[in-house]
Amino acid sequence: MIHNKKPVVFCDYDGTATEHDVIQMVLEQFARPGWQAIVRQILDDRTLSIKDGIIELFRMLPGDQRDAMHRFVIENVKLRPGFEDFLTFCNARGIPFLVVSGGVDFLIDPILQPYREKLSVYCNTSRFYPDRIELDLPYYDENCITCDGCACCKIKIMNQYPAADYFRIVIGDSLTDLASARQADWVFARSRLIDYAYEDSLAVTPFETFYEIKNALADKLSEVSYV
Repeated sequence: MIHNKKPVVFCDYDGTATEHDVIQMVLEQFARPGWQAIVRQILDDRTLSIKDGIIELFRMLPGDQRDAMHRFVIENVKLRPGFEDFLTFCNARGIPFLVVSGGVDFLIDPILQPYREKLSVYCNTSRFYPDRIELDLPYYDENCITCDGCACCKIKIMNQYPAADYFRIVIGDSLTDLASARQADWVFARSRLIDYAYEDSLAVTPFETFYEIKNALADKLSEVSYV
């Protein structure tokens, strides 16, 4: 139950806020051959850390195609149905909404820019070179032992909202969300995260649209009061 804790939302970006994984979309369109093997090592074999894997993946993208990638994102990336509606719902109730992503700024900013006054974004940042893209990891925590080497430590960001005071809601779809799911009070999951959670004996609420999340949270809030 929420009791007197204040809800806070931690929402993944790729494949969660968006209908499809934006990183994979861009890799399929622009990356040099061989990136699929890296993805398998990260997600299936679990032999490559998320941090090291994403660094390798972005080095396979040609930085001199920056403008083309920007156009591709604008033209092809769509937010998951109900995202804007749920964001408005949270704003109206004073619920902080954080997009916490292991993704990269130039794939996120063009899509979320219209909503920047309504949410906060935590993600990796990029530097472009003719033959590659290098990443900077402002939210990486080398001392964290729970994130499986995530480039963006979602636990570090969650800890800004202590469990004693906040009812922490995680929304995600993949391995990068598993550590934060373990720490959350309520997890909305889709795609691979459902399988990872099952393997980890975590209870999750499956979803496909943000309308479902909004309705579930609205029902919960109607049952309790929060500060």
